[in-house]
Amino acid sequence: MNCFVNRKEYITLRQNVKWGKPKICYTLPMSKNSNNSNNPNSSLDTVAEAKIHILYLVDRVPGVTYHQLMDACMSSLYVEFFAFADAYEELIAGNLMDRTGAEAGAGDTLGTTEVLALTAGGKAVLKDLEGALNDSLRGALDQIVTELAAVHDEVSRITASKALKDGRYEVTLTYRGDNGTFSVSVTADSEEKADAAINNWRARCRSLSEDLLTQLFTNS
Repeated sequence: MNCFVNRKEYITLRQNVKWGKPKICYTLPMSKNSNNSNNPNSSLDTVAEAKIHILYLVDRVPGVTYHQLMDACMSSLYVEFFAFADAYEELIAGNLMDRTGAEAGAGDTLGTTEVLALTAGGKAVLKDLEGALNDSLRGALDQIVTELAAVHDEVSRITASKALKDGRYEVTLTYRGDNGTFSVSVTADSEEKADAAINNWRARCRSLSEDLLTQLFTNS
């Protein structure tokens, strides 16, 4: 398998998938035989385990963002950050996963984020490996998939952008709710205020839009 760094890592990955547990702490020392990472906090075993987790989650939730995936791996699977970062970059470099830029969504930092999907090679590797997942690990991953899909769906309903025009910032905010789309445009006299409006919208758009609609359609 040339999509991973070497055959030893691939064999290790197969073994760790079989022995996987739903909750694993990945703060482990560097393996003596690990030469695929420059990070002293990431062992070959933990990076290999993180790869199968990432492949599984991205396959089940295509279009998930980098920040959503990182939060899920670190908070629910207890993947240590450096192991996640190494695994993520190696999957991209090995052409197993694609990333494209997109506007950051709720919970993400301002600017752009990375939207992820598996390549054909990534799907082939996952198909070969996921049969070795034990029931406990698969159940844990499926639970995370359910939670991650819900977060991704909610974030995908939200858009927020700003544009400088005539010395002021025009901010456009949109939320696609179950009962229709709510959109509003406001003007801010500084970029700081525009960013504050975008951050508040991303965090509270559901309640803000519902409250405003309720007030608009309620007789005073």
